[in-house]
Amino acid sequence: MKKTCLAVAAALCIGALMACATAGRDGLSPPQTASAYLERGLLFMDSRDFDLAIADFSEALRLEPNFAVAHYWRGLAHMRMREDDVMLVFQLEGDPDLAIADFTQAIRLDPGFARAHNARGRVHFDRGNLDLALADLTEALCQDPNFARAFSNRGLVHHDMGNFDLAIADHTQAIRLDPNAVFAFNNRSAVHRDMGNLDLALADLNQVVRLDPNISRAYSNRGLVHLDMGNLDLAIADFEAALRIDPDNAVARWWLEEARQHR
Repeated sequence: MKKTCLAVAAALCIGALMACATAGRDGLSPPQTASAYLERGLLFMDSRDFDLAIADFSEALRLEPNFAVAHYWRGLAHMRMREDDVMLVFQLEGDPDLAIADFTQAIRLDPGFARAHNARGRVHFDRGNLDLALADLTEALCQDPNFARAFSNRGLVHHDMGNFDLAIADHTQAIRLDPNAVFAFNNRSAVHRDMGNLDLALADLNQVVRLDPNISRAYSNRGLVHLDMGNLDLAIADFEAALRIDPDNAVARWWLEEARQHR
């Protein structure tokens, strides 16, 4: 009974927050200040209503054109990404040009805005602009030497550049700063795999699964390592686990079929 009451109370709280978020779109009084539009936009980000978030961040910028934080958040919304998405992998589903424009404006208004440098660097990385990505991520770390995500993102760049030792160093530093950084363990495992350090790659992916057992990509990545190690049954089990979490995981589906054919 107590658990039921708590669940009902939680649902009512969430409903109240969303009612506040939609105020002004249903005949109620809209926000009156740039900060209020920013706050409501952040609620829309949390619920992945990115178009509504963009509208609110844009209104905040209409009221306060030099609002660097609103540019930053609108840039993330353009990429259809929340700041706390676990793996932080931009799929370029949104508009990277608009995102880069917003991140650039945020940096122009606040040159020390480490998160904006990190975000712009990550978009540059996903577009294959490695030199620009490296410059932005290095600047993010100059501004905030304790920025775990920026270290791991820079590790991704070093990996793609073939600088494996530098990549390992950056991912390891991210883990030192944040021992629960699943993205850094996952990213470091990929470098270890490319270096042929399969035991280390497996250890990193085991840690990802321990920290968060609901990440489909972690299982499919671990399945690939098991394949490399000749552990066919373990690989199949991981690909199946990945697909239970995300039936649209194309990597897991393809390799599962391949593994079953060689069983």
